[in-house]
Amino acid sequence: MTRVAVLISGSGTTLKNLIERQATGRLPVELAAVISSKAGAGGLRFADQGGIPSQVLERRRFEQPAAFSEAVFAACDQAAADLVVM
Repeated sequence: MTRVAVLISGSGTTLKNLIERQATGRLPVELAAVISSKAGAGGLRFADQGGIPSQVLERRRFEQPAAFSEAVFAACDQAAADLVVM
């Protein structure tokens, strides 16, 4: 089964839609990780409710954009994601 990491920064509407479609069998994937660039992102609540591991990587905590990108890619690799959805 395809493992998916979902990148969020806000309300998490896309994540909610993915969770709903997965739950009904319309989306045959494993939601393996949620990675948020904002600690206050509402979508983190959907990840928690869905039992999906999540982490916050705030962009402002990285001095260089490349370092932020590397951290995001590392989190996706750690989740063994086959696909990343934004």
